[in-house]
Amino acid sequence: MFFALPALAWFYLKQKKQIHIGLVAIITLVLSSALVVGVFFLEEKKEKRALYAFDLDGSGSFSDEEMTPEAQAAMERWTNDAGRMFIPIVAVVFSAIWLVVNFTTLYIFTPNQRAEPDGTGQPM
Repeated sequence: MFFALPALAWFYLKQKKQIHIGLVAIITLVLSSALVVGVFFLEEKKEKRALYAFDLDGSGSFSDEEMTPEAQAAMERWTNDAGRMFIPIVAVVFSAIWLVVNFTTLYIFTPNQRAEPDGTGQPM
């Protein structure tokens, strides 16, 4: 969905000519960023759930008996994730770059329908 969103927005924009391209770009940027953050949030929850599956007594902390090699590997995966702090910033930057690349490519390769002076769009 993330990869198709700019193209869907572009073709929607071409159908509804009264909507400003800047508004469509901002909405697409916000939706793309929200998708990236949402997917990252779900992955983080999955890692946390995998980690706390090793918490046998449900105390929220890990005793020596619970710290198996698998539990240590799960803890490393969850605690060594530096992207958790930066994902909102990275999502906006990555989404903006993806949006510009897509809108530019679609602008270049979409046939331009110029209207002639009589307003019909047909050559005179």
